[in-house]
Amino acid sequence: MSHHGEVPEVAMTELSQFWSSLARRKSERSLAALPSLRATQQKRNHHAATPSSAQTWNALIAADTQNQVVTDNSYSGKRSERDVDEVSQLFQEQNVFDEELLHGNDNIDQQEPLLDFECRTGVSACCVDGGLIGDVPAQYVVQGLHSHEIPVIGLYVDPRITPGFSYRVRPLHNTKMLFKGQALPLLSIGMGYGKRITFASESHISNDNFFWSDSNPEGYGFTLQLVKINDKFTVKDANNESVGIATVHKLMGPQMEVGHRVTETGHVQKRARVSLNCNIEFFHDGTNSHKPVVISGLAVAQKKKTPRAVAEVTEIVCCSIDRARGYTLVAGADSSTHITIIKGEKINDIPTTYSLKGLQPYEIPVVGTYVDPRIITGFKYSVRPADSKKCLFGGDALVLQSVGRGYGKRMTFESKSLNQNENYFWSDTNPEGYGFTIQAVSPGETFTIIHQGIEEIGRAQVFRADLPQIEESTTTANGSVEKRVRVTLTCDVSFHGHQDRTLVVTGTAVVVRKGRIARVQKIEEVGVSSQMNLLFSNTQNTLTFVKE
Repeated sequence: MSHHGEVPEVAMTELSQFWSSLARRKSERSLAALPSLRATQQKRNHHAATPSSAQTWNALIAADTQNQVVTDNSYSGKRSERDVDEVSQLFQEQNVFDEELLHGNDNIDQQEPLLDFECRTGVSACCVDGGLIGDVPAQYVVQGLHSHEIPVIGLYVDPRITPGFSYRVRPLHNTKMLFKGQALPLLSIGMGYGKRITFASESHISNDNFFWSDSNPEGYGFTLQLVKINDKFTVKDANNESVGIATVHKLMGPQMEVGHRVTETGHVQKRARVSLNCNIEFFHDGTNSHKPVVISGLAVAQKKKTPRAVAEVTEIVCCSIDRARGYTLVAGADSSTHITIIKGEKINDIPTTYSLKGLQPYEIPVVGTYVDPRIITGFKYSVRPADSKKCLFGGDALVLQSVGRGYGKRMTFESKSLNQNENYFWSDTNPEGYGFTIQAVSPGETFTIIHQGIEEIGRAQVFRADLPQIEESTTTANGSVEKRVRVTLTCDVSFHGHQDRTLVVTGTAVVVRKGRIARVQKIEEVGVSSQMNLLFSNTQNTLTFVKE
């Protein structure tokens, strides 16, 4: 008979076997596999399996949860006592790191995120303990982990793995990455023993980008990726002056996380060492050519404290560009800091050199004595001072009537008044210069829709032309000037036999000046934002808008 409040001896034996089997299923590659520790583990299991009548339920649980690592019977190798001591020391050092990480040590950036066991024993391994992060107190020796990888194994998910950041995942003891090697944003980490880890998917219907933390007995290695291919940065020198625009062309090796902290506002900030192959457009280079360079630095990314927030890189600090130090890369290509170098001698004009700051890529420069040769009378332009967001002449695009001679050239545009024209300025009026944007197609113009160059199938009227129209080329022949301009328009379209609809239309406008004023002739290579575009996606089924 058992005493009041105690569990019968048979039940105690069954419970002990249950806890032992649970630990055996959840713990892999344990310290108990070492021969010198196996005897101690078996002795502890023997006492737990035959409890005395004085043992209680809590005492039994405490005995089995103090050491969740059990013997791996498949282990047949031999290790020396020195190996056992070094593994035990590795556990202690890793526990110190985990405790500092858990309590937000400010010096965590200077510590290695993983203790590399390979440099001392020739075996790549690290030790993890779920009890230090407030989870199930299971301990594991994770083998086959690279120095830049963060461990996930069994019940253990490293606390540095944070939803909102992008990771590449490799099953340990395997060279093939999950998800075709792509770095995907982590959506969520489940709860319980085997935690479901879910990543973003292109499909909005079903998401197959997930696995459980205990799916692979060997565990997983997570590699953080903050910077991605085609990311753009503004390059700043030691004086915080913008000197160029960098575009990431290739990632040079893995990105190693070296810092993780939560800010006072609840945002999560991470730092990682990166090495990148970039194309840089230096502003001081008159040709504005892109030069391939290698950039190394410390990438800083932050995830806001909002549901489903995605981390964004804010900057790359302490950068070296081709071994030249003192640079900082700020995320995004800030057009307001873009500097265009222009030289008058290239157009056989006064040999002046100007640095024009703040022009958009599609704007054509005018500053001082310099007028870009692409600016031709008879075409419509909108004009914006480089140091302002507002365009001249109320934002209207007007026909350029004349370009004066001399140093400061008078730029005269059409006016509604025949007696007094006030639509003019001099090229050197604004020291910061001007940006000209061509307008080939204007709202209100109508076109006939031609299919395959022969069949008329409808009519289109331009409703809006707000987006910038980008000049692609200029040619002259037989006294006429032809410009090809890339346009994006909103049109009211009516196809014969179909209901009228409003569509976004893209294409290349052909504008020809034969007299004093240039006029659009047609829009080629037309594409429409509709399922009807599938009918004309074949190269033999082209649409052309012909001016009425």
